[in-house]
Amino acid sequence: MKIRRKFAFAVLGTFAALTAVIGQSAFAHGGNNDPDAIHACVNRLGDVVILGYQGYSIAGPCPTLGGPWSSVHWGIVGPSGPSGASGPSGPQGPSGPSGPAGTAGPTSILETFIEPVPSGAGIDLITHTVTAAEAGLTILTAAYSVRDNVGNVGGVTKLTCALFVNFVGTGTYLNVEDNGSTLDEGDTASGTHFERTTLAAGDVVKVNCQAGSGDGNEALADAQVLLERVNS
Repeated sequence: MKIRRKFAFAVLGTFAALTAVIGQSAFAHGGNNDPDAIHACVNRLGDVVILGYQGYSIAGPCPTLGGPWSSVHWGIVGPSGPSGASGPSGPQGPSGPSGPAGTAGPTSILETFIEPVPSGAGIDLITHTVTAAEAGLTILTAAYSVRDNVGNVGGVTKLTCALFVNFVGTGTYLNVEDNGSTLDEGDTASGTHFERTTLAAGDVVKVNCQAGSGDGNEALADAQVLLERVNS
């Protein structure tokens, strides 16, 4: 399309003066007074006369000289285009520094008195329900101590002491035997069991000791359990 600039600006100057006299509200260029559009006139020869843009001199009719003319308008800003395709993922960044060590959690110690150990189901030396403050990743350390009840009666006494969490656990086998003393208790034995687990409030921690068949009440036992919260 050929634009005759000298002619266009001469006409624009004439109609700018006309607009100033009549006022922009008197005309609307071709019925369109959008301040966000460019307003122009075009004739059959391809001549273009820009009457106004961005709210300046947008009123007024097309010129008569060189016509016939038609009103045309186009937006200053076109519509948004479609979104572009996503770019490739960037490389993985370096690992961040290690965070500071957390504070140690609460520690609980469970203890029991010395008790005779029966055979069969044995005896629960410790039964403890985990509190909300004790919940979390925990190392449980159970220490058992057993001794022959009478030093000159019963021979070898076989016992099993076990640490349970919610009635599931493993045991330690302990044997004590007479030492021939009629005044004191017989031999002693001890064992330690470790368990690393995540405790929840309401879990049950238990220590049970039981004597072998025919060895009921021939030994005494006590136990201690340490519940130590850890971070990892």
